[in-house]
Amino acid sequence: MLPKVAADTAKETLWAIEGANITTKKPTFDIVAHRVLLPFGNGGHTTSGPATITVHEATFSADPQTGARKAAIEAHWETGPVDSIPTTEPNNSRIIAIPAVTIDGLIKGTQIVTIGRRD
Repeated sequence: MLPKVAADTAKETLWAIEGANITTKKPTFDIVAHRVLLPFGNGGHTTSGPATITVHEATFSADPQTGARKAAIEAHWETGPVDSIPTTEPNNSRIIAIPAVTIDGLIKGTQIVTIGRRD
C-alpha cells in the first residue's frame, strides 16, 4: 500500500509543478456595447484540457469624491465550458455583459465595475 501512496503523491506533485496555470489577462472594455472582453492565459507547462470558466460581474454606484463603492446596481455570474486553454497564444476569452454601465457614470466616477473569476 505504501508504494501506491508514494506514487499518488509523486503524481500530484508533478501535476502541481507541470500542470496548467490558468490566469486572467488585461480586460478590454467596450462601454458602448456594454461588454468586456476578458482573456484567459495559461502560464503552465501543459494545456488545461476541458474546463468550465465562471466569471462574476458587478457594477456598483460610487461616491465620486472618495471613489468608495456604494450599492450594487447589477450583478451576475456567467459560466461556460472551454475545450482547452493552450500554453500558446491566442488563448480563450469570454465576453462579459456589463448592462448597467454608462459612459457618463465611468467618466464622472459614479460607477465602478468589478470582475472576478472563480476556479
